[in-house]
Amino acid sequence: MNLNRKKAIKLFGQALQHSTDDMRDAANELIKNPSLNEALHLGKIGFNSSVWVSQTFAKLFYSPNIEIPSAPRSNSMETQLVIDALNSDKSIDPMKASHSDIFKIIFEEFEKEQFLDNYKTTLKVPPINGRILLISGIFNEVFSKAAFERAAQFLNKHYQIPYSVIKTHGAQSCDHNCEMIHRQIQELIQENPTEKLWIIAFSKGGLDALHYLSQYQEFADHIIGLSTIATPILGSNHTNSTWIQNLDRFSEYVKNSPFKHQRNVVKVLKKLKDSLCSNQLETWFQENYPNLPPNIFYSALALESSWYESHAWMVLTKLIFPTESINDGIVEADRALYPEYFNSINLGILKGHHLIGNRSSTFPQEALLLAHIYFLKYIGSLD
Repeated sequence: MNLNRKKAIKLFGQALQHSTDDMRDAANELIKNPSLNEALHLGKIGFNSSVWVSQTFAKLFYSPNIEIPSAPRSNSMETQLVIDALNSDKSIDPMKASHSDIFKIIFEEFEKEQFLDNYKTTLKVPPINGRILLISGIFNEVFSKAAFERAAQFLNKHYQIPYSVIKTHGAQSCDHNCEMIHRQIQELIQENPTEKLWIIAFSKGGLDALHYLSQYQEFADHIIGLSTIATPILGSNHTNSTWIQNLDRFSEYVKNSPFKHQRNVVKVLKKLKDSLCSNQLETWFQENYPNLPPNIFYSALALESSWYESHAWMVLTKLIFPTESINDGIVEADRALYPEYFNSINLGILKGHHLIGNRSSTFPQEALLLAHIYFLKYIGSLD
């Protein structure tokens, strides 16, 4: 699907508007609370915003036809049958269309509506009662917004769906972030005890959320469910690569280093590697899934992209960590879905690299969250 010049103009306008709003908010916060942290935050906002505006400006004037990484178009007859069934509130025979098939068709409908001026889907977004909680992944601190926050802002503006960003430390262990999540969710519950919470977690944020749910089952009454996107639920085989294994050797080399900072950096990186290790995470899930609250839903979505379809950083990771398995540049698709023995909803694999949740991404992340809402309401999980 190609974006015409009008769509390129729209992307540039969105980047300019969001960046202006973010800069204004950060500047006002600095005025209210003058500090080095607020000044650094304003600097980060300014740098990231300038990059985003520059990128969309370049696309507007030098590359008006922008290729959008999208799911392959579904067969038109099969698609229309599914859409007709959805519009009529009829159940769909799983032998004719699986959950992942239905989800992909719904996503494509909202995607076309988002990017085609003359297209209006017949699917109506159902209302939901609850607040979305966004949990991001590794090193998200370098970005100005949480993963998929642009889409959450869209839902808030057009469908009055509230959201909150749950802060975690991208380079810390799941156990550390589990406690951070617990404190913030406790505060939200105290502020509004009757409000239901729907966790949407990206990448390692999904692992942090699973650790939280396994350790704090008593708060499950306040949570509707957990939806993960590109989360290495069963770990990543990248941690077995030569590059990563050398980290263990290097950590042995510097453990007696006189430079404390050097030791701490390696310690953090090693802890992060261990938290993503495929063997450890698969074992953790097998041992702990019985502790996950059974009265909430669990959905998982995986991504795939070829090296030439990826973000520049994803191209680099594909070169450093070559693999024959389907992946998004970071996470292998088969590791991002729940195992068959766990009662969950696997939404399948969509085209997209690992950074589609960035606010500067041209991926239709708004359509992605709308598809989650529509599909989860269809199967009764968001009731």
